[in-house]
Amino acid sequence: MNQSEINKDAWNHRAYEYWNMRNDSPKAYADKLRKDTDQNLRQKYRKYFQNITGKKILNPLGSNGRQAARLALLGAELTIIDISEDNSKWAKDLFRELDIHLEYHVNDFSSFENPDYNSNFDITFCEGGILHYFSDLDRFFQKINSYLKLGGELILNDFHPYRKIHNPDYGTKGDYFFDELITAPLAYEYAFEESDQKDFPKCLLRLFTISEIITAIAKNNFQILEMQELPLNKENKIPGEFIIRARKV
Repeated sequence: MNQSEINKDAWNHRAYEYWNMRNDSPKAYADKLRKDTDQNLRQKYRKYFQNITGKKILNPLGSNGRQAARLALLGAELTIIDISEDNSKWAKDLFRELDIHLEYHVNDFSSFENPDYNSNFDITFCEGGILHYFSDLDRFFQKINSYLKLGGELILNDFHPYRKIHNPDYGTKGDYFFDELITAPLAYEYAFEESDQKDFPKCLLRLFTISEIITAIAKNNFQILEMQELPLNKENKIPGEFIIRARKV
């Protein structure tokens, strides 16, 4: 199997069960979101999503729709493209409880085609660490560019590349420039009993350097407007993630 098929197999393994474990049911999570709409969006993103009523937002690899739901409650129209049927089911159940429309396509973003989406979106929001599921960043950002309107914005939040030499699970042996595909545990495998974990499929990841990411964005007709580097946590002051805001030009 290729990288996409391997990751699809992994993310369809007990994902719906995990989201219920983590977030309770879609109904309970919807009730939680309704209580405080203004504060639902994480602080680190809030400044990028002012006055988004009526805006069309594409959320590649939007997973179970938790971030998409927060944006939808602020008045945006959300579209998710994600490889997991389980993620899709949880997201659709959540949006159904919120009584909000959601477009959700279960597909590999790299190969997904829909001419109606060309130059259709105001914002593309990539969140939570998704770049490592792709091998070809140039194609990834090329597709994002094709779906955005002229002047539309990319908001990208992802794991900081420094983490790949800090986290032993990645198996890069401290080599920041390691550029081969690696086999890694599924993100939520840890939440299950140890006896169950042996049955979990693994993911196939490609870890990029920060220069590879910035170059792929810039060469696909984006003007980078801002970049933030954020710490791993309050105690460990190493880079943990980053946010890039860029505009299609």
